[in-house]
Amino acid sequence: MPTKDKTIKRNRYNIVDTYYNTTKLQGNDLELAEKKALTQEQKVLFVFQKQKKPLSASQVQNLIDPIGFSPITSYRRAITNLMKLGYLQKTEKKIIGKYGRPEYQYKLK
Repeated sequence: MPTKDKTIKRNRYNIVDTYYNTTKLQGNDLELAEKKALTQEQKVLFVFQKQKKPLSASQVQNLIDPIGFSPITSYRRAITNLMKLGYLQKTEKKIIGKYGRPEYQYKLK
């Protein structure tokens, strides 16, 4: 069940701010980046709902973007935001990810 935590930052549209503006974008560029981040989280959540099993960030990336156009960090950000919002939770299980390092798996709450 999603959380209603008021400490979660919201953007100008009163939507949870899921884009971290580290490059100081402004205007239309910022708006497009915010929309893209939100869309990616929707896709990530859909994958978890469809698969009905724990997944790592690399597994999610392989299901959504097998060629790897989006960086793995974008999927990690989306998973982190979905955890903060109460949709996902981290499991204790780790798998070896696409870079040969252990990754935690996550599941729907």
